[in-house]
Amino acid sequence: MIQEVQITADSYDQIAPYVVHLTGRQREGRRISQTWVDRFLDAFPIPGFPILDLGCGDGRDLELFRSRGVQGIGMDVSRTMLQYARRRQPYVSLVRMDMMSWGWKPRSFGGVWASGVIYHVPRDSLGEVVECIRKTLVPGGVFYFNYLVGSGEGMDQPSSSSGGYPRFFAYYQRLEIKRILKGFHFLSCESQHRKGFGPEVDHVLAVATAL
Repeated sequence: MIQEVQITADSYDQIAPYVVHLTGRQREGRRISQTWVDRFLDAFPIPGFPILDLGCGDGRDLELFRSRGVQGIGMDVSRTMLQYARRRQPYVSLVRMDMMSWGWKPRSFGGVWASGVIYHVPRDSLGEVVECIRKTLVPGGVFYFNYLVGSGEGMDQPSSSSGGYPRFFAYYQRLEIKRILKGFHFLSCESQHRKGFGPEVDHVLAVATAL
């Protein structure tokens, strides 16, 4: 595992209770998740294939998928976050896996949902990760993710907003993201800025092309 990714994973193990508490209080964040889950599932044309929730955290979005009658599988690198997800979703398959060590077979999923996780991937590795995601999807499968708008990458300074532990963040411009999504048909990219919540966030929906 890349050092920055390992440090970030270790930090999430430590701050998991704080993150779960914080996200549980963010009504606007829940509303945004619900909106994009609905749009993601509306674009999801392939019944019979599960959705991979990449970086599932405490399982909040897996709960939304289940409420819509869609099978989800949760994946996260943090053991502690997966423990919270297990309490929330006791009957959903959960896997501890690092995005940098992809272990899924080709054409395993009809959709990949990656909320709040892509920006923890080092910039020089994101293209490889996205290509692994594309191969994991069936042709026509839907990929949702969000990313932080900006430039550069690095470890953030520990603060109260991160529970006092460092995490790695990478930032992108929209044209960079479009180049990285070369194996996808771009459906939409919409910006969102929540006052007091750091940098602008772009939300992306894309459809995998045939291998």
